[in-house]
Amino acid sequence: MSTRCHVAIKLKKEDLGKKLMITENGKEHQLATDTGFSYMFIYIHHDGYLKGVGSGLLNELGVDYEKVKDYILKGNRTSFTCPYTECDESWEDNQPKFCKSIDGPIPEDYFYVLIDGKWFYRKWNDDGRLKELTNEEINGR
Repeated sequence: MSTRCHVAIKLKKEDLGKKLMITENGKEHQLATDTGFSYMFIYIHHDGYLKGVGSGLLNELGVDYEKVKDYILKGNRTSFTCPYTECDESWEDNQPKFCKSIDGPIPEDYFYVLIDGKWFYRKWNDDGRLKELTNEEINGR
């Protein structure tokens, strides 16, 4: 069984209305942003729980905006470390998506978002409020 999640970033104003660039598997890709869509996100199929993807986001990527943005620009993933492009799928079929808001129900088990230098998360069955992602939350303390 898979624990699925979405990982998002709130884009900085200077990234809105521009083309973001990423090189994946030797190919350069451009992704145009829209000033009305502040969040960019991807889907991850496996290990979306706190000790899986949550820990990787916080402890491996950290809160560096550019590092997280580049991680998301590589597109949807099978797991934290494996983009679908490594499974012979195209970047175009797995490129990040954009949304205006992160309010409302989430379709996956977990949702993570980097906002202004802090990671937040929520579970599908939570009350909808974002909780700050910390090592204490990950370790259940």
